[in-house]
Amino acid sequence: MGKSSSSPPDAMQRSGESSIFLSQTGNSLKLTNKVAVISGASRGIGKALSKRFASEGAVVCMCARHVDQLRTVSLEI
Repeated sequence: MGKSSSSPPDAMQRSGESSIFLSQTGNSLKLTNKVAVISGASRGIGKALSKRFASEGAVVCMCARHVDQLRTVSLEI
């Protein structure tokens, strides 16, 4: 099985599109003036991403099946 000739970040870099992969500097992401839509934001990875993206300056739109847990996450942010 052959290796793909380009990974998704490489393809985005060639096309001139921006990506969180390309704008990462150290442990900080440049997410100011960006909008992140996160599903499953009430727990697990979705919760962690919501909190991290908000702390990095993104406007976070969260959705989940567990509304009560989602409210708790929104208060934590």
